[in-house]
Order: sequence, then structure tokens, then C-alpha cells
Amino acid sequence: MPAPARAPAPYPPGRASAPPLPVFVPSSAPPARQAPGTAYVVSQDRRNILRWTTEDHSWKVIGPAADEIFASPAGLFATNPGDGHISKYDEPSRSWSQIGFPGEQFVTTGDGLYAITEHRDAVVHWTGVGSDWVSIGSPAARLYAGGAGLFATSPDNGALFRYAGYGSTWVDAGGPGADFAVGPDYVARISPDGKEIWQGNGRGSNWRRIGGPATRLYAGGAGLFATDAAGRILKYVGAAGSWTTIGRAGVTLAVTGNAVYRIAADGRAVSRWTGQGSEWVPLGATASAIAATD
Repeated sequence: MPAPARAPAPYPPGRASAPPLPVFVPSSAPPARQAPGTAYVVSQDRRNILRWTTEDHSWKVIGPAADEIFASPAGLFATNPGDGHISKYDEPSRSWSQIGFPGEQFVTTGDGLYAITEHRDAVVHWTGVGSDWVSIGSPAARLYAGGAGLFATSPDNGALFRYAGYGSTWVDAGGPGADFAVGPDYVARISPDGKEIWQGNGRGSNWRRIGGPATRLYAGGAGLFATDAAGRILKYVGAAGSWTTIGRAGVTLAVTGNAVYRIAADGRAVSRWTGQGSEWVPLGATASAIAATD
């Protein structure tokens, strides 16, 4: 992505990060339709991108070598393992086109694709047109995205901020954490010492303790999930302190509106949670990275 001019100093708590930038007009083209229950993986050898759907229950190669992949209604995106450039998949033509240069981190949610620039000097948003990106904020340590919106942590003190959705306006959304996850209408965090899980509303306020300890958090329409030091995957069942074990933790999880996918630690096999107990269905592939959509 083009490197924007250096953004203002990190956003202070409770204030906008900088005077608003002009609001860009997103592309009028509708997002590419995704098949219901779609998982994407980078093969374990990183040579291919593959797609699996609940419609045909099989894997098909749809892309070349990749490092990371990202999926949402905005589309399917992948980073090149050689130079870090990011590309977007076009389903009708079954082709990939480069839309940006390397970034420190990419996230996608809804119809938006966001990144921390390679030099970590700004948060930027892809306009949906060509390789055009706009700066929407000053330096950030990490980005977290989900149905409730886009959040970033300060590189100074780890505090959480929520993007207001226009210009470069960010607002205070809570204190630091060891990890965060953004759900449909809430945001969750692990305390810095890893001993507690807290949940706030979609604006990052009214935080309350709901569990812990934990090592990672994952969220989506299917629920809020955590992994712990004992190697378990835990699902939050809606009451403070109430979590149930649904399986063994692996390399990572991908959570959608109605499904949970896992890359296992042993052999990196991909599986899908049945929604019942700790039953997982093998999907017949191994992977180094995973993304999924409904």
C-alpha cells in the first residue's frame, strides 16, 4: 500500500487521534458472494490456497503460494510469501490482483480491509478501488476486528481504542490486555497477567469479568472462545464464570457466524466443530493458515 504521510502522535484516551480526514466513498460494486459455510486455507507447504464449502465438502485449489489469508464479506485476500504484497481474489474470473504493498498487520471485517503500515506509522483502510488506501489513524500496536467494528491498541501503553467509523477519529475503549477479540456486539480481553477474561459492549465500555485464566481469544457469531494453558478450547455460555470445554487447542481457530474451524497442533489437520460437546469433523486437509466465512 502507498506509505501515507506520518500520522499524528498516538491518540490520547477519550479523544480523536487527529482532525477528521475527508470521508472516502467506498466502491459501489457489491461484495463478492461467498458460498455458505466456506473455509479457506494456505496449504501446509504454503504453495497453494484452497477452498472448502459445506455445499461440496471438498477442497479446491483457488490460488498460488501465500503467507496469510483473510476473509469477510469484503472478499478473500492473501499476502505473498515473497514480498508481502496483498492481493484480492476475484471469483468470476478466478484470478488474483494486487491491491497493496506489505503491511505490519492486515484485518478484515464486514466490507472493510484495514492494515497497520509496514513502518508501523499509521492505520490505513483500503478504499475498495485498485490499490488506493487512506490513512485513518496514527500508529497502533495491533488491530482487532469483528462485527462490533475496528479496534486498535496503543503502542505506548496497550490501551484499547475503537474506530468511530469516519475520518481518523478513535475513542477510548478500555485498558490494555494480553489479547482481544471482537464479537458481533461486544469486545473481550484477557487481562495483562493472563488470569482473567473481561467482556465489554460494542463500544468498549461497561466491562465485566466473565472468566479466566486464558491465553488466546476468538469471537464471531458462533460465540466467544478461549484457549488456556492446559491446551483446551473453552466456549463462553453466557453467564459470568460459565465456560465449557469443546476440544483441544491447536495452532489457531477461525470463528464465523455459525461455525468454528481449527488447525490442529499435531499435523496441522483442519477440522470443523460440530456444535456438540467436543466433537470435531476432519475436513481432509492440512494447513499453515486459515480463514472462514458464512
